[in-house]
Amino acid sequence: IRVKPVPGDLAAKNPGKGICMLTNPNVAVADFLDNYRAALQSRGYSVRVVQGNPQVSACPFTSRYVAYANGFASIDLYWEGQPVGSGLHSSAAVSTEALGVLVSRLLP
Repeated sequence: IRVKPVPGDLAAKNPGKGICMLTNPNVAVADFLDNYRAALQSRGYSVRVVQGNPQVSACPFTSRYVAYANGFASIDLYWEGQPVGSGLHSSAAVSTEALGVLVSRLLP
């Protein structure tokens, strides 16, 4: 796991802890979206799954992700369209536990 955590001051900018997850229909891991959403919710985030590129005013905090069956996963986080954090995971599989660790290291 390699992580560039989101800056701690983002919590003050996002007191409601809302985040938009941009769906990725090309993800080869069937339950990745559900597991990622659950990991975010366990950190207290209110998750909205969206398609395409939403307006910054509608989704100031967004996440893009990629996951492959070979165990590689990448998560990128953006605040008002600017990158603020990222995480990579690579192993035999992206387990629910590993995804939870990645998210806990990424987010305040």
